[in-house]
Amino acid sequence: MNEPINLINPPIFDPHEWIGKGKKYDTKTLPQSVLDARSATLIIPPAYIQQIPSLHLAVTDFLKVTLPARSATIVAVKVNHWFSHDLPDGDISYLKTRPIPSAEFLAELNQAFSQAWLDGAQSLVDPRYNDGKDRLPLWTVTLWRELTAATGNRQVIGRYCARLKTMTLALYSRSNGD
Repeated sequence: MNEPINLINPPIFDPHEWIGKGKKYDTKTLPQSVLDARSATLIIPPAYIQQIPSLHLAVTDFLKVTLPARSATIVAVKVNHWFSHDLPDGDISYLKTRPIPSAEFLAELNQAFSQAWLDGAQSLVDPRYNDGKDRLPLWTVTLWRELTAATGNRQVIGRYCARLKTMTLALYSRSNGD
């Protein structure tokens, strides 16, 4: 990829030229238009980005936010079977109630994503539910990753708040001669 970038007429991504054509996903050799198209598929739509708590929430408000549970279930289905060439379902309201796969499995899913996308994947299959018949949008990978981070942060902050409360009560008791 040593060719100069044309800022006046940048290359336009043509999915018919790249998707499902047996090409290897390699960031060192693919044109920027392909890399950008892949990134665009991972952008969470505004209607679903609201599920992710804002970084600007007060700690007390953040601790009150309801987040999906993280699943402790070991995923026995190989990661490549989580990708489908089918279009995602039109109604994905069920996504809000599903536990998030484990962080370890999400790392595997994320690692396999780029090649699966280039091979033609248009949706995710969650074999943990509905016999794997549901088709989730590809951006679900990003949503789950963000929600995993939020749940981890909430656990850490919750522990710090509990410790701070314990220390405050102990100091209060000492200052009152208890």
